[in-house]
Amino acid sequence: MVLSKILLRTSFVLKTTSLKLATRAISNGITRLPNPDDVSIQYPTVMQVKEGLRLRMGVEEGYQLLVKNRAHLLDKLPKSQAELPVRNLRDSFDSAIIPLSTNVNLQNSYTNFLGNVRYGRLMEDLDMFAVHIVFKHMCCGLECNEVVPFIVATILVDEIVMSDYIPKCTQDVRISGHVSWAGSTSVEVIVWLEQFENGKWHEITRAIFLMASRNATMTAGAFVNKIEPYDEQEKKILLEGENRKKKRTKEGQSSLLKQLPTVEEQHLLHNLFLSTLDPGDITMDKRILPPRKVWMSKTKKANVIFSHPEFRNLHNKVFGGFLMRVAAELAFVTVYIHSKQVCPKMVCCGGISFHSPVDVGSLLSMTSQIVYTEKNYAQVTVYATVLDPFTTKQTTTNVFNFTYKTGDTIDEVVPESYCDAMRFLDGRRHFQDSLGLLY
Repeated sequence: MVLSKILLRTSFVLKTTSLKLATRAISNGITRLPNPDDVSIQYPTVMQVKEGLRLRMGVEEGYQLLVKNRAHLLDKLPKSQAELPVRNLRDSFDSAIIPLSTNVNLQNSYTNFLGNVRYGRLMEDLDMFAVHIVFKHMCCGLECNEVVPFIVATILVDEIVMSDYIPKCTQDVRISGHVSWAGSTSVEVIVWLEQFENGKWHEITRAIFLMASRNATMTAGAFVNKIEPYDEQEKKILLEGENRKKKRTKEGQSSLLKQLPTVEEQHLLHNLFLSTLDPGDITMDKRILPPRKVWMSKTKKANVIFSHPEFRNLHNKVFGGFLMRVAAELAFVTVYIHSKQVCPKMVCCGGISFHSPVDVGSLLSMTSQIVYTEKNYAQVTVYATVLDPFTTKQTTTNVFNFTYKTGDTIDEVVPESYCDAMRFLDGRRHFQDSLGLLY
């Protein structure tokens, strides 16, 4: 009965919002290399890609309590970047298939309660495939069966932008990507997802990952191959990558942890404060909420996860894609409850930072909060924190920022404390950045 009501309401929301949203595709200024036109190409599956990564890392099948010592591989690393062959972007280009049309077990794990594809599952594949692309960029000159002397880890998810196309859980999804910029020990990767329907490929999402190359023992950086652009298109892609690097640096310098809010932001907070005062009281002690406004603190949601080996990556740490999936699904629940609307849609996420690895066996706390609202948009921040049950110490390992859109206008959130006010401004900045990516 509950599900039938949800489906009826969802159908209405989709019909009423389709006119406003139908024309929006991904137009976030990201240039990428095109996929081949030949639809008969036989791509490997994502499971085969994962298996290839395991073999290249020399990791045994099954969970190993103790990680194999890789110190003997350090001698194989180059002493300088000049020792590595120069690469172009096409060298790293690759595609694979998520075989939803033929693998029923995969369908079950990728399907949400409305019968569409779970975006959280796709985020796991994006992260895994970004690692694969870096391997392809760096493995030039190594034998196919040779264990690599480096490790690739996700530093940052710069942005993931969703189109309005709703992927079907019974159709294959193609995942593609290539390197878009390289420093000395870090690499930027573009990854995108598409689904074939009605004779053409529909882009589902496009993402930018910043990856780090580390030595075999994770004690220092490992050099990556330099890039020499093949043509004008590759030059343009590299320039965009360099501009994104500058943008990240500039945003880091203007962070609210380092700089005061701007004059405009200070005025905004002061006006918000005044709007919550009781006009009949002169003490400023009595706070009231105007109609259709909610205290930010009331939107918090949380869960605690025990990090089983099932969620590990090839380094015996918790897989970053798993963290993104759990954070995205908690953010969805947060907006779902606040908006009282059936299908909040993730339209963008960015500024996802990985500050420290999460060990298998950790107690992982996820806390989600709506930090900014505007009309029918909600900006959500999720913090991942590792809890030590013996010392009670808490360490924040990840921060996630998501932008969701609903069918109708939602109640506005209002900060009550100074801490919430800073989160409000930070969320507003992320939201405005998201709008720049979307339109």
